[in-house]
Amino acid sequence: AEAALVEIWQGLLGLERVGVRDNFFALGGDSILSIQMASRAAERGLRISPQQVFRHPTIAELAAESGAAEDVGAQAEQGEVEGEVRPGPIQAWYLDWPGTDWEQFSQGAYLGLDGVVDPEALIAALQAVAQRHDALRIGWRRDGERWIQESGAGAPVEVKAVDLRGLADAEAALERDAAELQAGLRLDGASLWAARLYRLDAGWRLLWLAHHVSVDGVSWRILLEDLWRAYAALSRGEAAAWPAKTMSYQAWSRRLWEWAETLPESTLRYWREMDAPGMSLPGVGAGEDTVAAESRVSLQWDAETTERWLRQAGEAYRMRPEELLVAALARALRRWTGAEECVLDLEGHGRDGLADVDVSRTVGWFTSLYPLRLPQSGELSRELKSVKERMRGAPDGGIAYHALRYGGRGSELGGHARTVCFNYLGQWRLDEGGEPRATWLGEPPGGTRSAGMARRYALDVVAQVHEGRLRVDWLYNAARQEQGAVAALAESFRAELEAVLAHCLSPQSGGLTPSDLPLAHL
Repeated sequence: AEAALVEIWQGLLGLERVGVRDNFFALGGDSILSIQMASRAAERGLRISPQQVFRHPTIAELAAESGAAEDVGAQAEQGEVEGEVRPGPIQAWYLDWPGTDWEQFSQGAYLGLDGVVDPEALIAALQAVAQRHDALRIGWRRDGERWIQESGAGAPVEVKAVDLRGLADAEAALERDAAELQAGLRLDGASLWAARLYRLDAGWRLLWLAHHVSVDGVSWRILLEDLWRAYAALSRGEAAAWPAKTMSYQAWSRRLWEWAETLPESTLRYWREMDAPGMSLPGVGAGEDTVAAESRVSLQWDAETTERWLRQAGEAYRMRPEELLVAALARALRRWTGAEECVLDLEGHGRDGLADVDVSRTVGWFTSLYPLRLPQSGELSRELKSVKERMRGAPDGGIAYHALRYGGRGSELGGHARTVCFNYLGQWRLDEGGEPRATWLGEPPGGTRSAGMARRYALDVVAQVHEGRLRVDWLYNAARQEQGAVAALAESFRAELEAVLAHCLSPQSGGLTPSDLPLAHL
């Protein structure tokens, strides 16, 4: 078991050497990588839950705690799931979107492909992956005021290869074609996914899209891993072989809504307390706030600083990478707004709320989205500890907030809007994909949302690591906010993060907090 886990950690974390007593999070692991680890462990015959990784974060401990994975497949439907699927909490939030022009909302992978590409095998691999994952076969229909989600109702998708070689306006032609593809991905569309292969003079590109209602960030890791798995097999003339399915979104949703009915009153009280109005942001003008006016400021860090943040700074206070980012963000927002309390919404992956439920290889939109109140003292060490405890103190990974809100027991939740949302998408690596070698090309072309779609936050802050470098995007309305003000806020965040790293790596830092001593109350 230990040898298998060492190999898995090396691949996920991009490290040549891993010790059996190294801490997963000190090596740069995060909650999303813990899900991928559980999935890969199951393929090697080991049953490990992401929750176990938090309790036993070393290979030695996990190997001792792991069970056999033979029964994982027995617990989940391995055939094609059919029938109605009750919307999950985040889907219910999406169906409650303000305004009218919100049905086009996609996510995607836009990749450059190096080396020899077999377009027929790649198209066949895309089709095979879509057939394998039930979320890509879902269809939605309107029944009066109610939206109905039905597994198996999605129409087959034709994937084409488009040859743009020799065209003077090849990039413009690609953008037009992508925009048409994006516009077709509406909630009531025939299918919830689409893909296109483009051949340009410089090589091949893949654009793979799915409606956000069926996928999230973890889903894309599953889909891309399965795509290269299927492509390799089909290129050899073999059939694609798949790992066992985990619990379907249909079964997970049913289980989750039943669970929400059993939540204690203390959980509802907690979310009532957290559900506070958002901060007033300086310099934000009045007027319509739609995607048409959205702009962004982007910051990127070098590999050395990213390494300090991911694998070194967290050790002092036993903090995870995303907790360090939130601490720096809260301090930057305090300087900008003057607020003594930072109130914002946080996104999480949402797959860890239910005990004894494995969705590590399930495609779907599981995201948790919940409010967090962070008191500000001005003293860095105290604020780091406070952020850590507040983030870890959110019950059930935050999934209960919208489960209570849309399940009926907490219908008063959501009465206060937040102005800032933070989302850490984790680490993205494509170097394990095999052939063809793929590189990220940035945001998918064509527009992932309709121009008239309302924006829910004045400021969306999205952090992720691509190929070993941290990037943070600040999305705002250019018609209501000055670009210079957002850029200044972003640079303030950069300075605060550097201060956090410097403090955490200094001899004066460190200390335990209550979450480090879960048995202390005994």
